[in-house]
Amino acid sequence: MSYNFTVLAVDTFNRVNESPLNPATWVIPAGNTVAQPIAIVSDEATMSSAAVSADEPAWEGWIGSDTWGPNQYASLQIDTLAEDGLSFVSLLLRTKAGANGSTIGTQYTFNVFGVNSPSSGVIFTASTATPGLVSLGGSNLGKSGILTFVPGAKMIAGISGNNWFLQYNSQIILSGIDNQISKGTGTVQLALFDPTPANVQVSNFSAGTLMSYTIKLNGPIQVFDSNNNTIFTQPLTGISVPVTDYSQGSLSVSAAAAAIPLPATNTNFAYLQNVGTATAVVSWTPQGGSGAIVQDLGVSSVMAAMQVTQSGVTGVTAITVSCAAATTVSYILGG
Repeated sequence: MSYNFTVLAVDTFNRVNESPLNPATWVIPAGNTVAQPIAIVSDEATMSSAAVSADEPAWEGWIGSDTWGPNQYASLQIDTLAEDGLSFVSLLLRTKAGANGSTIGTQYTFNVFGVNSPSSGVIFTASTATPGLVSLGGSNLGKSGILTFVPGAKMIAGISGNNWFLQYNSQIILSGIDNQISKGTGTVQLALFDPTPANVQVSNFSAGTLMSYTIKLNGPIQVFDSNNNTIFTQPLTGISVPVTDYSQGSLSVSAAAAAIPLPATNTNFAYLQNVGTATAVVSWTPQGGSGAIVQDLGVSSVMAAMQVTQSGVTGVTAITVSCAAATTVSYILGG
Protein backbone atom coordinates (compact mmCIF):
# COMPACT_ATOMS: atom_id res chain seq x y z
CA MET A 1 0.00 0.00 0.00
CA SER A 2 1.31 3.46 -0.86
CA TYR A 3 0.74 6.46 1.39
CA ASN A 4 0.44 10.20 0.91
CA PHE A 5 2.13 12.00 3.82
CA THR A 6 0.91 15.43 4.95
CA VAL A 7 3.53 17.03 7.22
CA LEU A 8 2.04 18.92 10.18
CA ALA A 9 4.97 18.93 12.62
CA VAL A 10 8.72 19.33 12.13
CA ASP A 11 11.54 19.56 14.65
CA THR A 12 15.12 19.10 13.47
CA PHE A 13 16.47 19.60 17.04
CA ASN A 14 19.14 21.75 15.42
CA ARG A 15 19.36 24.58 17.96
CA VAL A 16 21.01 25.53 21.24
CA ASN A 17 20.88 22.97 24.03
CA GLU A 18 17.58 22.82 25.90
CA SER A 19 15.70 20.68 28.39
CA PRO A 20 12.78 20.18 28.19
CA LEU A 21 12.01 20.51 24.49
CA ASN A 22 10.32 23.71 23.36
CA PRO A 23 7.14 23.81 25.52
CA ALA A 24 5.26 25.63 22.75
CA THR A 25 5.27 22.42 20.70
CA TRP A 26 6.25 19.58 23.07
CA VAL A 27 4.95 18.42 26.46
CA ILE A 28 5.50 15.47 28.80
CA PRO A 29 2.28 13.40 28.45
CA ALA A 30 -0.28 13.90 31.22
CA GLY A 31 -0.25 11.31 33.98
CA ASN A 32 3.28 10.10 33.27
CA THR A 33 5.02 11.16 36.45
CA VAL A 34 8.05 8.89 35.94
CA ALA A 35 8.95 10.26 32.50
CA GLN A 36 11.74 12.81 32.19
CA PRO A 37 12.04 15.48 29.50
CA ILE A 38 13.79 14.96 26.22
CA ALA A 39 16.83 17.21 25.96
CA ILE A 40 18.78 18.70 23.07
CA VAL A 41 22.55 18.27 23.31
CA SER A 42 24.73 19.33 20.36
CA ASP A 43 21.79 19.31 17.91
CA GLU A 44 20.62 15.84 18.96
CA ALA A 45 17.54 14.85 20.95
CA THR A 46 18.52 12.58 23.84
CA MET A 47 17.78 11.78 27.49
CA SER A 48 17.91 14.78 29.81
CA SER A 49 19.65 12.73 32.52
CA ALA A 50 20.59 9.17 33.35
CA ALA A 51 17.73 6.79 34.11
CA VAL A 52 17.72 3.70 36.28
CA SER A 53 15.22 1.58 34.31
CA ALA A 54 13.11 1.57 31.16
CA ASP A 55 10.24 2.93 33.29
CA GLU A 56 12.05 6.29 33.24
CA PRO A 57 12.40 7.18 29.55
CA ALA A 58 12.78 10.63 28.10
CA TRP A 59 9.29 11.08 26.70
CA GLU A 60 7.38 13.98 25.17
CA GLY A 61 4.39 14.46 22.85
CA TRP A 62 3.66 16.94 20.08
CA ILE A 63 1.04 19.44 21.25
CA GLY A 64 -2.11 19.55 19.12
CA SER A 65 -1.58 16.23 17.34
CA ASP A 66 -4.78 14.89 18.91
CA THR A 67 -6.70 17.11 16.45
CA TRP A 68 -5.08 15.62 13.34
CA GLY A 69 -7.41 12.66 12.92
CA PRO A 70 -6.79 8.92 13.22
CA ASN A 71 -4.53 8.40 10.17
CA GLN A 72 -1.18 9.38 11.65
CA TYR A 73 2.52 8.94 11.02
CA ALA A 74 5.76 10.01 12.68
CA SER A 75 9.35 9.77 11.51
CA LEU A 76 12.84 10.59 12.74
CA GLN A 77 16.52 9.98 12.08
CA ILE A 78 18.33 7.62 14.46
CA ASP A 79 21.91 8.81 14.78
CA THR A 80 23.04 6.80 17.82
CA LEU A 81 21.50 3.66 19.32
CA ALA A 82 23.85 1.64 21.50
CA GLU A 83 23.89 -2.10 20.92
CA ASP A 84 23.81 -2.69 24.65
CA GLY A 85 20.51 -4.51 25.03
CA LEU A 86 19.09 -1.43 26.79
CA SER A 87 18.65 1.37 24.24
CA PHE A 88 15.36 1.99 22.50
CA VAL A 89 13.61 4.64 20.41
CA SER A 90 9.81 4.62 20.32
CA LEU A 91 7.26 6.43 18.16
CA LEU A 92 3.76 6.42 19.65
CA LEU A 93 0.57 7.06 17.65
CA ARG A 94 -3.11 7.59 18.59
CA THR A 95 -2.12 7.97 22.25
CA LYS A 96 -4.51 9.19 24.94
CA ALA A 97 -3.44 9.09 28.57
CA GLY A 98 -5.32 9.92 31.72
CA ALA A 99 -4.16 10.76 35.21
CA ASN A 100 -1.81 8.08 36.56
CA GLY A 101 -1.89 6.29 33.23
CA SER A 102 -5.58 5.35 33.42
CA THR A 103 -7.06 3.82 30.30
CA ILE A 104 -8.91 6.25 28.02
CA GLY A 105 -7.83 5.17 24.58
CA THR A 106 -5.36 2.84 22.92
CA GLN A 107 -1.69 3.49 22.39
CA TYR A 108 0.27 2.11 19.43
CA THR A 109 3.99 1.87 20.11
CA PHE A 110 6.63 1.28 17.43
CA ASN A 111 10.06 0.44 18.81
CA VAL A 112 13.64 0.09 17.60
CA PHE A 113 15.89 -1.67 20.16
CA GLY A 114 19.66 -1.82 20.20
CA VAL A 115 20.55 -5.44 20.97
CA ASN A 116 23.73 -7.42 21.62
CA SER A 117 22.40 -10.97 21.87
CA PRO A 118 22.54 -13.27 20.04
CA SER A 119 24.28 -10.73 17.79
CA SER A 120 24.68 -6.96 17.62
CA GLY A 121 22.25 -4.74 15.73
CA VAL A 122 18.66 -3.54 16.08
CA ILE A 123 15.32 -5.30 16.42
CA PHE A 124 11.86 -3.84 15.75
CA THR A 125 8.54 -4.36 17.55
CA ALA A 126 5.03 -2.96 17.27
CA SER A 127 2.52 -3.24 20.07
CA THR A 128 -0.58 -1.90 21.76
CA ALA A 129 -0.13 -0.96 25.38
CA THR A 130 -2.01 0.62 28.27
CA PRO A 131 -2.31 4.35 27.52
CA GLY A 132 -0.09 6.39 29.74
CA LEU A 133 2.76 3.90 29.65
CA VAL A 134 5.66 3.39 27.25
CA SER A 135 5.40 -0.19 28.54
CA LEU A 136 7.15 -2.78 26.41
CA GLY A 137 4.31 -5.15 27.27
CA GLY A 138 0.80 -5.14 25.90
CA SER A 139 -0.48 -6.92 22.81
CA ASN A 140 2.38 -7.62 20.42
CA LEU A 141 1.47 -6.75 16.82
CA GLY A 142 4.78 -7.86 15.33
CA LYS A 143 8.50 -8.37 15.87
CA SER A 144 11.40 -8.43 13.41
CA GLY A 145 14.72 -10.24 13.39
CA ILE A 146 18.04 -8.55 14.04
CA LEU A 147 19.31 -6.07 11.43
CA THR A 148 22.56 -4.13 11.29
CA PHE A 149 22.20 -0.65 12.76
CA VAL A 150 22.96 2.13 10.28
CA PRO A 151 23.72 5.52 11.92
CA GLY A 152 21.52 8.17 10.32
CA ALA A 153 18.80 5.65 9.48
CA LYS A 154 15.25 6.95 9.03
CA MET A 155 12.43 5.37 11.03
CA ILE A 156 8.78 5.90 10.01
CA ALA A 157 5.72 4.54 11.83
CA GLY A 158 2.16 4.93 10.60
CA ILE A 159 -1.46 3.87 11.00
CA SER A 160 -3.99 4.30 8.21
CA GLY A 161 -7.43 2.85 8.78
CA ASN A 162 -6.70 -0.50 10.37
CA ASN A 163 -3.37 -0.86 8.54
CA TRP A 164 -0.14 -0.21 10.44
CA PHE A 165 3.51 -0.25 9.40
CA LEU A 166 7.06 0.39 10.61
CA GLN A 167 9.62 1.43 8.03
CA TYR A 168 13.42 1.60 8.39
CA ASN A 169 15.64 3.12 5.71
CA SER A 170 12.91 2.93 3.00
CA GLN A 171 12.15 -0.73 3.81
CA ILE A 172 8.90 -1.88 5.41
CA ILE A 173 10.12 -3.95 8.35
CA LEU A 174 6.77 -4.67 10.00
CA SER A 175 3.22 -4.21 8.77
CA GLY A 176 -0.20 -5.67 9.36
CA ILE A 177 -3.94 -5.28 9.64
CA ASP A 178 -5.46 -5.04 13.10
CA ASN A 179 -9.25 -5.27 12.94
CA GLN A 180 -9.51 -4.23 16.59
CA ILE A 181 -7.55 -0.98 16.18
CA SER A 182 -9.19 1.89 18.02
CA LYS A 183 -10.22 4.53 15.52
CA GLY A 184 -9.99 7.41 17.99
CA THR A 185 -7.52 10.22 17.56
CA GLY A 186 -4.66 10.86 19.96
CA THR A 187 -1.28 12.49 20.33
CA VAL A 188 1.92 11.66 18.47
CA GLN A 189 4.75 11.05 20.93
CA LEU A 190 8.46 10.26 21.06
CA ALA A 191 10.27 8.23 23.73
CA LEU A 192 13.99 7.54 24.17
CA PHE A 193 15.86 5.38 26.68
CA ASP A 194 19.33 4.27 27.70
CA PRO A 195 20.94 4.49 31.16
CA THR A 196 23.70 6.45 29.45
CA PRO A 197 22.05 9.44 27.67
CA ALA A 198 24.71 9.72 24.95
CA ASN A 199 23.87 6.16 23.87
CA VAL A 200 20.61 7.23 22.21
CA GLN A 201 20.46 10.28 19.93
CA VAL A 202 17.92 11.21 17.25
CA SER A 203 17.24 14.16 14.94
CA ASN A 204 14.94 15.39 12.14
CA PHE A 205 11.55 14.55 13.67
CA SER A 206 8.43 15.02 11.55
CA ALA A 207 4.83 13.90 11.90
CA GLY A 208 1.40 14.44 10.40
CA THR A 209 -1.42 12.64 8.68
CA LEU A 210 -1.72 9.98 6.03
CA MET A 211 -4.16 10.16 3.14
CA SER A 212 -7.91 10.46 3.32
CA TYR A 213 -9.91 8.10 1.12
CA THR A 214 -12.73 7.85 -1.39
CA ILE A 215 -14.82 4.70 -1.67
CA LYS A 216 -16.34 4.15 -5.12
CA LEU A 217 -18.88 1.73 -6.54
CA ASN A 218 -18.18 0.89 -10.16
CA GLY A 219 -20.51 -1.24 -12.24
CA PRO A 220 -22.22 -2.21 -14.20
CA ILE A 221 -25.21 -3.99 -12.65
CA GLN A 222 -26.35 -6.54 -15.22
CA VAL A 223 -29.38 -8.83 -15.67
CA PHE A 224 -28.93 -12.10 -17.59
CA ASP A 225 -31.50 -14.59 -18.88
CA SER A 226 -31.24 -18.36 -18.44
CA ASN A 227 -29.09 -18.58 -21.60
CA ASN A 228 -26.63 -16.04 -20.15
CA ASN A 229 -27.75 -13.31 -22.55
CA THR A 230 -27.47 -9.75 -21.24
CA ILE A 231 -30.97 -8.31 -20.86
CA PHE A 232 -30.24 -5.10 -18.96
CA THR A 233 -27.17 -3.10 -17.98
CA GLN A 234 -27.08 -0.22 -15.53
CA PRO A 235 -23.71 1.59 -15.30
CA LEU A 236 -22.50 2.58 -11.85
CA THR A 237 -20.22 5.53 -12.38
CA GLY A 238 -19.45 8.45 -10.15
CA ILE A 239 -21.07 6.92 -7.08
CA SER A 240 -18.55 7.65 -4.35
CA VAL A 241 -18.26 8.79 -0.77
CA PRO A 242 -15.32 10.64 0.84
CA VAL A 243 -14.14 9.06 4.10
CA THR A 244 -11.43 9.95 6.55
CA ASP A 245 -10.94 6.35 7.58
CA TYR A 246 -11.89 2.84 6.49
CA SER A 247 -11.58 -0.73 7.73
CA GLN A 248 -11.88 -4.17 6.23
CA GLY A 249 -11.83 -7.59 7.81
CA SER A 250 -14.10 -10.31 9.15
CA LEU A 251 -16.02 -10.97 12.35
CA SER A 252 -16.76 -14.47 13.65
CA VAL A 253 -19.88 -14.64 15.82
CA SER A 254 -21.82 -17.21 17.82
CA ALA A 255 -25.38 -16.81 19.07
CA ALA A 256 -24.52 -13.73 21.12
CA ALA A 257 -24.48 -10.39 19.32
CA ALA A 258 -21.03 -9.04 18.50
CA ALA A 259 -20.16 -5.52 17.37
CA ILE A 260 -18.21 -4.80 14.21
CA PRO A 261 -15.59 -2.10 15.01
CA LEU A 262 -16.41 1.03 13.03
CA PRO A 263 -13.75 3.16 11.33
CA ALA A 264 -15.51 6.36 12.41
CA THR A 265 -18.35 7.36 14.71
CA ASN A 266 -20.44 8.26 11.67
CA THR A 267 -19.94 5.44 9.12
CA ASN A 268 -21.38 6.16 5.68
CA PHE A 269 -20.31 3.09 3.71
CA ALA A 270 -21.06 -0.47 4.78
CA TYR A 271 -20.55 -3.67 2.78
CA LEU A 272 -21.19 -6.97 4.55
CA GLN A 273 -21.05 -10.54 3.22
CA ASN A 274 -21.94 -13.70 5.09
CA VAL A 275 -19.01 -16.03 4.37
CA GLY A 276 -20.00 -18.54 7.06
CA THR A 277 -22.44 -21.43 7.22
CA ALA A 278 -25.41 -19.97 9.15
CA THR A 279 -27.76 -17.01 8.70
CA ALA A 280 -26.43 -13.80 10.22
CA VAL A 281 -28.78 -11.28 11.80
CA VAL A 282 -27.48 -7.76 11.12
CA SER A 283 -28.59 -4.83 13.27
CA TRP A 284 -27.43 -1.26 13.18
CA THR A 285 -28.12 2.13 14.67
CA PRO A 286 -28.74 4.96 12.19
CA GLN A 287 -27.24 8.35 12.96
CA GLY A 288 -29.55 9.98 15.51
CA GLY A 289 -31.82 6.89 15.68
CA SER A 290 -32.31 3.64 17.56
CA GLY A 291 -30.84 0.20 16.90
CA ALA A 292 -32.92 -2.33 14.94
CA ILE A 293 -32.53 -5.46 12.83
CA VAL A 294 -32.00 -4.39 9.22
CA GLN A 295 -31.45 -7.76 7.55
CA ASP A 296 -31.29 -11.52 8.05
CA LEU A 297 -28.23 -12.14 5.90
CA GLY A 298 -28.27 -15.65 4.43
CA VAL A 299 -25.22 -17.77 3.70
CA SER A 300 -23.13 -16.21 0.87
CA SER A 301 -25.48 -13.20 0.83
CA VAL A 302 -24.39 -9.56 0.63
CA MET A 303 -25.80 -6.26 1.85
CA ALA A 304 -24.50 -2.74 1.30
CA ALA A 305 -25.42 0.84 2.13
CA MET A 306 -23.74 4.01 0.91
CA GLN A 307 -24.37 7.64 1.78
CA VAL A 308 -22.65 9.99 -0.65
CA THR A 309 -22.04 12.57 2.05
CA GLN A 310 -20.38 12.79 5.44
CA SER A 311 -23.26 14.72 6.91
CA GLY A 312 -23.95 14.19 10.59
CA VAL A 313 -27.55 13.19 9.84
CA THR A 314 -26.69 10.13 7.72
CA GLY A 315 -24.78 6.92 8.19
CA VAL A 316 -24.72 4.47 11.08
CA THR A 317 -23.13 4.65 14.53
CA ALA A 318 -23.17 0.93 15.45
CA ILE A 319 -23.36 -2.41 13.63
CA THR A 320 -23.86 -5.75 15.40
CA VAL A 321 -24.21 -9.30 14.13
CA SER A 322 -25.80 -12.32 15.82
CA CYS A 323 -26.85 -15.79 14.65
CA ALA A 324 -28.41 -19.07 15.78
CA ALA A 325 -25.17 -20.92 15.00
CA ALA A 326 -21.59 -19.80 14.48
CA THR A 327 -20.87 -17.90 11.29
CA THR A 328 -18.48 -15.27 9.87
CA VAL A 329 -19.26 -11.94 8.24
CA SER A 330 -16.67 -10.10 6.16
CA TYR A 331 -16.94 -6.33 5.87
CA ILE A 332 -15.67 -3.15 4.25
CA LEU A 333 -16.59 0.03 6.11
CA GLY A 334 -15.86 3.72 5.63
CA GLY A 335 -16.69 6.91 7.48
